[in-house]
Amino acid sequence: MLYNFAYNLAVKLEKNSLIKYDDIDYCRYGIEMFVITVFKTTILLALAAAAGFTKELIVYMIAFSTLRIQAGGIHADSIILCLSVTALTAYTAIKLSSIIPIEISLLFVMVCLMISGIFIYLYSPKDTPNKPLDNEERVVYRRRSLITYIIGCGIILVFSFLRRDLLYYTNIASLGFLIEAVTLTPMVSGIIKTR
Repeated sequence: MLYNFAYNLAVKLEKNSLIKYDDIDYCRYGIEMFVITVFKTTILLALAAAAGFTKELIVYMIAFSTLRIQAGGIHADSIILCLSVTALTAYTAIKLSSIIPIEISLLFVMVCLMISGIFIYLYSPKDTPNKPLDNEERVVYRRRSLITYIIGCGIILVFSFLRRDLLYYTNIASLGFLIEAVTLTPMVSGIIKTR
């Protein structure tokens, strides 16, 4: 159903000379991803609001998503599985962050960021069958992934050192980076059925 909607919309864009014929499939994919993202974000925010941790979810999603846009990662086979895995990982990151003692939060953040950096360096970017990357795109997305990681680390570490009252949120952000970095690894591809 979503495929047909996105495809028909892409064809209409081409007929109105807004895109080239060769770009119909890319446009369809972009429309699908946009609709899925809006749907997922709406559901996740509603669940977070009901559970009382909207701010925490926003912090997690910003960290996770900014890196994912550049580094890629596995994609679940269905919207429901994608939503379920995202909700579960976000909830786990938020709950785990709430039980980490303040005395070790800074160490926790640094360990999460170091492991993330290793995975990003070794495995980014990860393309998908729907969006394969050529060699030139690989170089561009790899560079972007590393830059995003470095900037994100800087922001997380600055807040961790200067605003101790925000360590809970920097724990969540560092876990967002770590969880996204784990989705780049070959071992995860075997666990979650992907498309």
